Amino acid sequence: MEENSLQLCDFLIRHKPKISSVKLLGLIYLIDKISFIKTGTPVTSDSYSHSENGPVPVNLFMRIACGGRLAQRNFPQFPSLDYPDLSEFIIGTSFKTQTHFQSYSDEDFISHMKSLPEWKPEKIGMILHPDEILMAEGLTEQEIAHYKNMAF
Repeated sequence: MEENSLQLCDFLIRHKPKISSVKLLGLIYLIDKISFIKTGTPVTSDSYSHSENGPVPVNLFMRIACGGRLAQRNFPQFPSLDYPDLSEFIIGTSFKTQTHFQSYSDEDFISHMKSLPEWKPEKIGMILHPDEILMAEGLTEQEIAHYKNMAF
């Protein structure tokens, strides 16, 4: 697992020690999504999957589900920027995202995650590709090609 994922987990847990795994996984997805859309590159290099609770980071989910062990699977990876100490952008985005959802119950948070346009219940267990995220945000194929040239 990338150092960025661990730094982001640490940041979120330090600011909300009793955060549930559902919210932790969802917030990491949302932070990565915001970064990916704004910069062309997510914070972590994790891949994402359609889960029963909405999109989740695959490797982090597997680490939590396997009692802390990281499952060794080969998934397509998002490109990653090097954020040694989490840049101001990441901290700001993390804080705003976490603050917005802090009053949500887990059930409300799951409902929100399932309402994201890129999440498809018929694809549970399948990889959520970067193109699907960009298409759900309304980008054209030409704009998506530009992102790929920029980030991949």
